[in-house]
Amino acid sequence: MSLLGPMTRRLLTGTVSNLEVVALRIGSTPLPATLNPPDHNGPDIHTIITATLRSSNEEWVIDITGCQYSFRDIVVPFEKYITQNRCTLNEPPTPYINTETTDQDLNDVNTEIGYRRYFATLVPAYVDNSLLQGFDFEFTTKVDDCIQWARMHM
Repeated sequence: MSLLGPMTRRLLTGTVSNLEVVALRIGSTPLPATLNPPDHNGPDIHTIITATLRSSNEEWVIDITGCQYSFRDIVVPFEKYITQNRCTLNEPPTPYINTETTDQDLNDVNTEIGYRRYFATLVPAYVDNSLLQGFDFEFTTKVDDCIQWARMHM
């Protein structure tokens, strides 16, 4: 989805008035899907794009990854898609502003969050107010020990 964001917006300029990303649960699939790597939204969440036509306000689904569920159609009227596949919306739609790297950026953020959470669990075990007590040379030794500890665990 991210890779195609700028191209999709450029192709549909003037034709659609609104593009949104919709995360939903598929209730009826011909085949179960296994994503590798897993979708960042969760294993049972499928992401589509909705496009509202400028001329008629009709809403259409653009499902470029539906083949993983054995869906053959890529562009389908919204109501038909939702009804036919027994979909439920997982969260409110968001504007389709993805860039070529949005998915990778999210992955990088999630990796960084993991590192920070790990660090946060280690701090209570190794850092307390005794770090600030003592003479200057003791403080320097304690800080050096903390730096070594952080390097060892990170």
